[in-house]
Order: sequence, then structure tokens, then C-alpha cells
Amino acid sequence: MTIMRKVLLATTALIAVGTVQAASADVTISGSYEWQYNTWDKSGTDYSSGTTSDNSITNEIDVGINFTSTTDSGLSLAMNLGLTEVADTNESVGATISGDFGTIGLPSAGFGEFGDAFATSVHVVADDGTPFTLAADGLYDQPGDEMVAATNNGLNYMSPDMNGFQFSIGASNAGAASHADVTAGGFKYAMTAGDASVTLKYAMSATAASSSGAANGIDATSIGIVVGLGDATVTVAQNTAESDNGASAAYDYKGTGIGIGYTVSDSLSVAAFTANGENDKDSDYDTNENGVSFTYTIADGLSASVTHTDSDVKPNTNGGTSTSGNYTIVAVNLSF
Repeated sequence: MTIMRKVLLATTALIAVGTVQAASADVTISGSYEWQYNTWDKSGTDYSSGTTSDNSITNEIDVGINFTSTTDSGLSLAMNLGLTEVADTNESVGATISGDFGTIGLPSAGFGEFGDAFATSVHVVADDGTPFTLAADGLYDQPGDEMVAATNNGLNYMSPDMNGFQFSIGASNAGAASHADVTAGGFKYAMTAGDASVTLKYAMSATAASSSGAANGIDATSIGIVVGLGDATVTVAQNTAESDNGASAAYDYKGTGIGIGYTVSDSLSVAAFTANGENDKDSDYDTNENGVSFTYTIADGLSASVTHTDSDVKPNTNGGTSTSGNYTIVAVNLSF
């Protein structure tokens, strides 16, 4: 009886200590829900599948649980658990340690991921859709996309802001013979020119060759400039990706484009982009994309948008046969 009482007292003490420790951290829960109606039309054979025109209804749910605390020495600690329902379920976890020295990221699938923080995309529209089923190199053949690979499950560092200059570096280790390791980094410099804000951005990544021999390495770069003037923001970017993935599958993609966003009012914003891409290792290859979106804020946490994109592709996989299509997305977004 005495032993049982001691066990109960010890258990109660441990629970009390755990409660105090948990209470010292700030916990926030956020969520978002997106409903989409998608319709598309396409022609050609390469990068296409199914019917040439169709429509669908999709939805996505994201939940984030964030823990933050400050140590006695002034370090800021944060941990994130992210849940998203896309094609079943995906989960991301990560942590950061921040101080005067900058921020160390211990990432997994996004949180604390700084290695490619300064990659620039001109796809500034509300939603990004393509009517094509892309090949394995699809990330690179859509001009204007962020072409710097992410660094997950690794270690990243973000410097503090030093009079507008900031840099990042990171590395990931896949830990499997059939997957490639990634190193990535970059910098940005923000300044003002009259009434305009100007940000210069650069990012790079090097993906090591898979030891299984399935694929060779990929070297990617991203150069961008973002100019803000009043209610308008202009983004210009050039993204490249090069791989010697076998004699027939080697590529050297280069995508350039411009994106413009404009806040019409507190309720309405408009965005548009145009971009094109080429493959220096295949003269037949050529892509062009254009898109526009309108986003209307109905109330705090509730918005609706319409996005339309047009794409034309002359891929290197079938001797330059053209494929064209358009994609329209009507979306309703809720945030909590």
C-alpha cells in the first residue's frame, strides 16, 4: 500500500512538471481549406493523358500546429507540425533555433527550409494549373517555376538581416542509395530607390547523382528581381536547370518571365504573368505560358479567385510536336 502511494505521488509530480513545461510554450493552431472547380482543354499527344477536355472538383485541407518559446538566454525555439490532405495525406515536421546569429533550421518537407529560400517564380497568379501530365523533368520545363530543389530532412542556416543583405545555405541527406542528396543556398539584397522597393535575389542548388544509377545530378539556378511601387509589384526571373541524365535525356533548361501583381482595392487584387522556356541541348524544344487571376476578399478569412492559364509546349521527347492547352480554376479559400 505504501509503495503504491509513492508511485501515485511520483506520477502526479511528473504530470505536474510536464504541465508546467508545456504551459511555458505558446501553441497556435491554424488551418486552411481550398475548394476548386477545374476545367481544361488540350490538344496534341505529348505530355497529355485522358480526354482533351474535362473538368473536376477538388479540395485541399492544411492544418498547422506551431509551438514557440524563448529560453532564459534569449534563444527563440519553434516547432511545427503540418498536416495536408493531398492525394491521401502528407505530414511535415520541423524546428528552428533563432537568435542574434540568425536562424538554424532543422527541416522536414518545408518548415525551417532555407536552403532555397531565395528562388524566384513569376507564377504570381492565385492558382497554378497545367492541362498536361508532365514527364519526370516537368518541374524544369515549365518556365518561370522555382527550379531550385528543396532541401528537406537536413540542416539549414539563414543569416540575420544585415542592412538589407541576407543569405542562406542548406544541405539534405536522403540516406538511401536510390535518392540524391542536395546542397542549396542563395542571398537577397533589399533596398529602396525613391518610392520603390527593390529586392535582388539569387539561389542555387546541386543535386547529387543517384548512387543507384537511375539519374544523374541536377544543377539549378534562380535569379530574380522584385520591384514594389505603390500597389503594384513586378517580378522578373530567370531559372535554369541542367542535367547530364544520359545522352538522350540530357537537358539544359532556361526559363525567363515576368509577373505583375496589383492591388485594386482592399477587396480586389489582380495578377498576371508571361514566361517562355528553351532547352539548349534541343533546338526543337520551346514553351510559352501566360496566366491571369482575379482574387476577391469576401470577408476576413474568406476569399474567391479565378485563374486562367494558356500553355504551348514543343517538347524534346517527340521531335518538336506541339501541344497546347488552357486551364481555368475557380477557387474558394477559407483560412482560420
